[in-house]
Amino acid sequence: MPDVWRLIEGDSKAVSIVSPSSVTVCIGDFMFINDTDDLLANGDSVLDNLGYPISYLRVSGGSLELNKRQVKQRFLGVALDYKDGVGVSGHTKLIAVGTDGKYDLDLRPAKTVKLTDFFGPSGTSSGSNMFNQKVMQLESGNTESAFGYFVERKQSARTAEGFIYSIFNPIGFVR
Repeated sequence: MPDVWRLIEGDSKAVSIVSPSSVTVCIGDFMFINDTDDLLANGDSVLDNLGYPISYLRVSGGSLELNKRQVKQRFLGVALDYKDGVGVSGHTKLIAVGTDGKYDLDLRPAKTVKLTDFFGPSGTSSGSNMFNQKVMQLESGNTESAFGYFVERKQSARTAEGFIYSIFNPIGFVR
């Protein structure tokens, strides 16, 4: 995915996170922390406490819905730096991640969104893959995979503005 500057308002409250040097990170990617065994590579991984784009999150035998539910408690924020994936395996690089603020978000599929509707990761069920830079509106009352909420009303929207909830956010998770 190309780099897309998504922050549109507010202090991003950027933090530096460590990411494997062999992983490409684009500006605008949603990032998570690998804090548990078996979150990557279809369950064949060990925890390393490094940051990855959410397309890397694939639990063993996990459906798209199961993978989405893993994001909420591990969501670091939105990548503010680009890092190419050229590097030696086992080495790491620092990147900046925005943990707060209002962002312009791509929706997949396009939907009518309302103020305070929750959003979470979007993906394709054929491979249980999540998209690094796309969100979907969640059904009313479903906050299981939510990591933010919309702050505008739009019909048949392909993009919408929203606030994110990072694990670094002092307000805490979307309940």
